[in-house]
Amino acid sequence: MNGLKIYIGLFSVIAGTLFPAQAIMAQHPGQINFRHISTREGLSQSTGNEILQDSKGYIWIGTQDGLNKYNGYEIKIYRHKQNDSTSIGSNDISALFEDSKQQLWIGTQGGGLNRYDPEKDSFVTIKELPDHLDKSKGLSDNTVFSISEDDYGNLWLATNSGINIKAAEADTFQYVFSDPGDPNTISDNYIETLFKDSRGIMWIGTEHGLNRYLPNKDIFERIEQIPLDDKIYTITEDRQGDIWIGTDNNGLYKYDYTRDTFSQYLRKRDDSGSVPVNSVFSIIEDSRGVLWIGTESNGLMVFDRQNNRFYQYLNNYADPTSLSNDAVYSLYESQDQILWIGTYTGGINLVDRKVPQVQHFQHNPSDPKSLSSNFVQAFAEDQEGNLWVGTDGAGLNLFDRNTQSFEIFLHDPNNPNSIANNSILEMVSDKRGNVWIGSYNGGATRYNVASNTYTHYKYDPEEGGISQNHIYAMMVDRKNRVWVGTNGEGVDTLSAGGNRFAAFGTDSVRVSGGAINIGYVRSLFEDLEGNIWIGTYGSGIVKFDPSTEKFNAYNTYNSNISNNVILSIHQDHKNRLWIGTKGGGLNHYIPEADTFRVYNENVGMPSATIYGILEDDSGNLWVSTGEGVRRFNPDRKTVQAFGSQDGFQEGEFLVGAAFKDKEGYFYFGGINGFNRFYPDSIKVDSTVHPIVFTDFKLFNRSVKIGGDSPLKKHISEAESITLSYQSSVFTFEYATLNFNEQKSNRYSYKMDGFDEEWTDIGEQRSATYTNLDPGEYTFRVKAYNSDNVISEHEASVDIIITPPFWETFWFYLIVGGVIAAAGFSVYRYRVRSIRERNIELERKVEKRTSELDKRNNELKQTLEDLETTRHELIEKAHKAGMADIATGVLHNVGNILNSVNTSAALIEDRLDKSKIKNLEKANDLLRQQLHDIESFIVDNPKGKQLLQYYLKLEEPLKEEQKNITELSKRLSGKIDLIKDVISAQQNYAMTSANSEEHTLSEIVDEAFMLNAGSSERHSIQVLKNYQSFAPIICQKTKLIHVLVNIFNNAKEAMSKNHRNDKVLKINLTEDDSRVYLSIEDNGHGITEKNLNKIFNQGFTTKKRGHGFGLHSSANYIQEMGGKIKVESDGEGKGARFIMSFKRADVD
Repeated sequence: MNGLKIYIGLFSVIAGTLFPAQAIMAQHPGQINFRHISTREGLSQSTGNEILQDSKGYIWIGTQDGLNKYNGYEIKIYRHKQNDSTSIGSNDISALFEDSKQQLWIGTQGGGLNRYDPEKDSFVTIKELPDHLDKSKGLSDNTVFSISEDDYGNLWLATNSGINIKAAEADTFQYVFSDPGDPNTISDNYIETLFKDSRGIMWIGTEHGLNRYLPNKDIFERIEQIPLDDKIYTITEDRQGDIWIGTDNNGLYKYDYTRDTFSQYLRKRDDSGSVPVNSVFSIIEDSRGVLWIGTESNGLMVFDRQNNRFYQYLNNYADPTSLSNDAVYSLYESQDQILWIGTYTGGINLVDRKVPQVQHFQHNPSDPKSLSSNFVQAFAEDQEGNLWVGTDGAGLNLFDRNTQSFEIFLHDPNNPNSIANNSILEMVSDKRGNVWIGSYNGGATRYNVASNTYTHYKYDPEEGGISQNHIYAMMVDRKNRVWVGTNGEGVDTLSAGGNRFAAFGTDSVRVSGGAINIGYVRSLFEDLEGNIWIGTYGSGIVKFDPSTEKFNAYNTYNSNISNNVILSIHQDHKNRLWIGTKGGGLNHYIPEADTFRVYNENVGMPSATIYGILEDDSGNLWVSTGEGVRRFNPDRKTVQAFGSQDGFQEGEFLVGAAFKDKEGYFYFGGINGFNRFYPDSIKVDSTVHPIVFTDFKLFNRSVKIGGDSPLKKHISEAESITLSYQSSVFTFEYATLNFNEQKSNRYSYKMDGFDEEWTDIGEQRSATYTNLDPGEYTFRVKAYNSDNVISEHEASVDIIITPPFWETFWFYLIVGGVIAAAGFSVYRYRVRSIRERNIELERKVEKRTSELDKRNNELKQTLEDLETTRHELIEKAHKAGMADIATGVLHNVGNILNSVNTSAALIEDRLDKSKIKNLEKANDLLRQQLHDIESFIVDNPKGKQLLQYYLKLEEPLKEEQKNITELSKRLSGKIDLIKDVISAQQNYAMTSANSEEHTLSEIVDEAFMLNAGSSERHSIQVLKNYQSFAPIICQKTKLIHVLVNIFNNAKEAMSKNHRNDKVLKINLTEDDSRVYLSIEDNGHGITEKNLNKIFNQGFTTKKRGHGFGLHSSANYIQEMGGKIKVESDGEGKGARFIMSFKRADVD
């Protein structure tokens, strides 16, 4: 090529990895940006001695001054505290290990072995014991450098004084020491590291050489291939089963089990690919098969085993994303494929090792083989399949997709056979092998790839041609005509095979209603019908129909398009036209109605700039915006957001920098390079990190564990918490154990028993509740990842809030007992008064009529029976736990006895005013005159009057007899009613608590009988409609309790009704499987807000109610296999309780 060319080979990728198709790159991560955690982020000290992730997902970091527990958001620090045996034994952490029982063990320098208790959030320390105690229960030395576990569950501890082996099921130890005279013992007592390989062999690194324990022979073996005078710092095993050993002075060793050979890797001064230093502190092979080596002072190394060379990463003070310190003490890879690097005084470094779904190409100033600029404006693919990338200010890049390399073409002012300007704004290719390049102030350039020749089209005021040198939009139509859009001078076209551009009209076009300025063009598009669409900056969009040569303009003044700045146009496979605007979101043109439908925040699309639009093979639209990339499904109207957490560049994309190549890969350019991806490879992230409780607070203060605290275990381990009703403000804090740089987790929580719906609170990691009523609740929280995938396991804890003593069952029982005793005393007084009055009535009636004497005798017997029944009733009601029913019965009987008193008083009054007294006087006078009765009647005036009196006495006596008879019948009816109520209660009291077969109509009648006196007193009209007599299975006592409760509630609900407007309807129906009971009143009704709460414990609308009646009724119905619900049309429209039970006569 004759143009100026700069050849650039390999590329750089942000976050440091490529697609796995390049096998060689699996061994070399390339450029890495390191994230850092230091004391600024809360680390206790800046030297990372040890790193481990436990089975719950927490990251533990051991430093020289404290142990750190990291949840991805906050760091909790554990330090030794004087006189606190539950604190960690020492602040200098030298070992971390989680055993097969998921117990976390911590080795310290000088503080012995520590076991973490997650429930108490504390430690149990095991140390060296004094001589007077059993030494086998302690360590041989209080410094533990390394911990491992053998196949039998025994813990192996590396100490300053030999190996300590803790028994799996006991706190006893065996000790292994060196014996210089015995080659089958370890080579030194100063043990640096322990490692058990996949074959069950324990490798032991000491201050003087390498050893291994062979369990099948029960012997220790000294490895003589490594000098015994060298210190062994680290041992690990790779996926091939090879053992890697890091030494202090002799570099790196690899043991090949298959060949039983050792290979050594030493520093070579004349070989830049050799180990840079001979002191190796740490080794790990990650999940992608890359071997990482930490050195004492020469940074982090990666070993490329295919090419047998090492790559080095060092600290660069000028680069904040470089390794923080060149002394690497520890290496660890967490479950989410993040590499953790502990350094000396440099804190922790993190590298994300997950395979990216999206490639991100950027300019790297330190790599001459990278993209020429981060400002990517345009893409084009020529007929040979070469991909061209245009940048703003750094020329043209040819991207080789096989080698992932770039070749750069720059403007040479001394060579006309080069690009016209380095600021490239737009590119397209034609069918003749040309790439058309539109630049800023460089006009249009036709570059023929095959001949490597450039033809320039620039503005010339004398010769004419192209209208302006600022080209912002380009298009090649189906006739191979080239269209260019300028920044102020409209559109120019070049016919196929032509040599000169011609202006397409002027900078304004005539449309119906006037002229539209199309001088500032940002997009050009040809639809399937051959129409040309011109997107302008400020004048909306213009449609040109070549067949009629007419223009139609659409802007915010004459249509409902959302914005007049048009940046991108696309027609999908269903011929739908989509327009991207600046600030107005995405617009869909509907030709049938000649209108637009706008998609913005109404579907989750940002109502901002749509820079580019691409369509995948599934019909989804991918749009680049000022807020990342969105995938929009036009049929389902769903939007999926993608951002930096998915591998896309941060910052905004650029206008028109959206392209789909022949292989189906998408390209989006922006101010931070460009992204390349295959849309079908972008899968919904199903990874949802575990969610844990991190803190529990009362009145905004963290709650301590144990003692009088309501928190008996650490909140992350607690199953339930019991709080006093006085703990009116409490807070849960929680987090997902997510260690990615971009987390984007959302949370939802719900308090079962209080919240009806889940509360979505975004990224907030706390929930506070105030003034919850006493009761039992369950707090639940779940997490969603950035792709809105919900966690499989939610965190939950039961909350029990105890009531004040005056709301407890025992308090209600005592108060109820006092009330019952008082009521019973009143009752006894009333019975005694009634008995005395009845005796008096009996004496008077006995003198006058035998009929009244009989009634009085019956009343006396009834009252005696009532006294006997009263004792039986109270005893049986108490045994059945239904003292409230018994009290109600006594109340009803009392009401009936009031009526009896009234009837008896009326009879007494009638007798006091009876004509019988006058009859007695007349009879006495008549007896006195019996000796001369005939003369007395004929001659004596009194005799004549007496005869007249007798004749007139017949009618008054008949009337008196009639009245007394009626009163007697009423009295008899009341007595019979008392008998019926008592009989119903006796039957109820004797009823078994077990489920038995009953007829629902009989139970309803008995329950109503218990309430009969109250119903009559309150003038309640009861309408019964029994259409079912099928048997059911139920517990009669509990069902009567339910019915009496509902009757009482109905009575109270109708209390404000007119006396003649109280109606209670009882309906019994059935179907093939169930019997239905409906109890309906015409009382004050139930509001819609209270309908769903009516059966909740503690809910009541009564001033003195406690909300237990209907709650217990609902529980009883459910226990009997029945169902209960309530209906109401609102306030003032009554209520209807509907119960249903399974028929006993149906299988």
